[in-house]
Amino acid sequence: MLSGYPGRRNGFPFTPGENDAYGSGMLTVTEAAARAINSLVTTNKMPEGSGLRIAPQSQTTRSEGLGLSIAARPADGDTVLETHGGAKVFLAPTVVFDLHEQQLDVEPLDEGDPDQVRFFVDRQPQPKDKG
Repeated sequence: MLSGYPGRRNGFPFTPGENDAYGSGMLTVTEAAARAINSLVTTNKMPEGSGLRIAPQSQTTRSEGLGLSIAARPADGDTVLETHGGAKVFLAPTVVFDLHEQQLDVEPLDEGDPDQVRFFVDRQPQPKDKG
């Protein structure tokens, strides 16, 4: 699993600390999701620095869910998560807290075509107790 750190918040580099409201519970990105993001960016011939943007689908209600799109650059105020392999995720300011302690992953849509995937967000797996 790949953490979203180091990243950028509101255009400035940040590293979470003990007093950070988001702490270490920022959205994480699995290796499979990072590969899928890089594949989408490459397939769509996007410029260097492009990534997957996660934002509300509607400005009027949260019940509409999240929208995913490939973006050439983050929008103003987006938090930028950089993962291994260079995959970037741009989080709209209104979804950062909602995705706190969540994990972005993918699952295959068609068993015959590994490039056809569906992105989904789920709770981060909790570390197993070693007690």
